[in-house]
Amino acid sequence: MKSGDPNFRGVWRGQSSHYTTEKKGRTKDELLRLYGAEDVDEPSLLPSAARTDLYFPDSFGVWSALLDLYVHERIREPGTQRELLNFVNSYRYRMWGFATAQHYGLPSVGLDVTDDIDVALFFALHTFKTSAKGVTTATRATSIAAPIIYGLGGFERHELFDDEKLAPARILCTRPAAQSAMFFSTGWGYAPNNAAQRIYVALKLVGHETWKFDSQLSHYFPKPQDDEFLRFLLERKSELKLPVMQDLLSKIYYVP
Repeated sequence: MKSGDPNFRGVWRGQSSHYTTEKKGRTKDELLRLYGAEDVDEPSLLPSAARTDLYFPDSFGVWSALLDLYVHERIREPGTQRELLNFVNSYRYRMWGFATAQHYGLPSVGLDVTDDIDVALFFALHTFKTSAKGVTTATRATSIAAPIIYGLGGFERHELFDDEKLAPARILCTRPAAQSAMFFSTGWGYAPNNAAQRIYVALKLVGHETWKFDSQLSHYFPKPQDDEFLRFLLERKSELKLPVMQDLLSKIYYVP
């Protein structure tokens, strides 16, 4: 997707189904202005915190404490002190906290998107189930499913954040790299469905049940032994028995 603004970027999001908002949420004038028609079913791209009615700041304090612990353990390593200390005192550190929360399963104020359409295709063609312990499995979509891929546009460094540009190389996370994932922060305040206004194309995947898709779940969700940050979170889950910490870390999902 091309734009006159070099900071504007096209990204993809794959879903196993197309969801819509309640019609009463928009007036006919608003639907006409936003989508060019009065009878449109507005796509629902609510961030996970809005879908679950979670007040994200309630959990972000505990999450920030975990991030501080993770980063400061690595500050002790030779050659990393200055870069990581500068990072934790920057605006990017807080945004990295939002992004990592989303990437690893915590309800957040944004969405995961990708610049790789093959990644979007994987997420569209699979449904995911997470056990009470956080173990995630994926099942290939059946013939009765209606998977979809959305093409969206966003502005880098304003609402679209690439993990590689947020954090120093020493603490870059494995999962977003495996998924070519970016954090799309469009779910703030009283406008949680802003991402739906950024859709410029929707691809309905017809005949998908006959397609071959060879990539494994562990390719997109590296296992703990291959993901330092995930391993840190699971170790803290085992060690830190405070209810507030257990409640937070129980939401982390992973492939064993």
